Amino acid sequence: MTFELFGICFLEFLTRFFLFLKMLLLGSLARYSLQYFTLFDTKSVPYPRIAIGINMWIIEGCAQVTGERVTNQQIMKLPKSFYTRTDVLQISKDLLGKYLVTQIDDIRTVGKIIETEAYRGPDDQACHARNNHRTPRTEPFFREGGIAYVYICYGIHHLFNVITAKKDMPHAVLIRAIEPVEGISTMLQRRNYDKVKPALTAGPGAAGKALGIHKDYNTTNLQSNLIWIEDRGDMVDESQIFAGMRVGMGSAGESALLPWRFYIKGNKWVSRPLVAKYE
Repeated sequence: MTFELFGICFLEFLTRFFLFLKMLLLGSLARYSLQYFTLFDTKSVPYPRIAIGINMWIIEGCAQVTGERVTNQQIMKLPKSFYTRTDVLQISKDLLGKYLVTQIDDIRTVGKIIETEAYRGPDDQACHARNNHRTPRTEPFFREGGIAYVYICYGIHHLFNVITAKKDMPHAVLIRAIEPVEGISTMLQRRNYDKVKPALTAGPGAAGKALGIHKDYNTTNLQSNLIWIEDRGDMVDESQIFAGMRVGMGSAGESALLPWRFYIKGNKWVSRPLVAKYE
């Protein structure tokens, strides 16, 4: 083998070796960056939209090697680690500004989450799983966070909740109101409305119906392509969040006074004005 041929082969080896290292690094960065930017929420970084863009670039680079197709939906969907945190009050606030998405009967509807309520069993007497009360109805509370909890209220309203925390830690967040974003004509049809107004999706029963959610979707995995929540980089600062008493807590004793209802200040899609505000 001549020196020239040896040099060409050696350069080819180096090129392929560094390409391999590049892909290995990209794979590691992809896993790390997705975990970082979603686990701690894009509020944790100065430029959230740039962060999402960087994530997309890294993942697409890795996908070129594996041949897998990567979508924006995969990048924006909140990971399971978002839901398995143990501070349900923080999760309730972190969900404000996120996007609740449904793909039901091949129809996509999307709403920006505007209002939430936290429920923290077993001590919270307003929680269905208070005192670790375990029945077929409350069983979802005792599963690991990241699934839907849908129940019927007053025999007609199907209310959508997000189960959070670790297994056997009965925490949940009720989605009380959304701002319509996509599939608005479908929402109008489902609600039998002829025009868009706050009552379309303000209130947990209204929001659930507009999004096509009903009790059959109880325990749906929020990593599925049926119901999920996305982070689109909208930042909601703590100063923009109002906190106050939850709605309809008359029989919850001292728990009724807990300021565990959160909404984006000044948003017209909020279901009701706060009963009390805490600074």
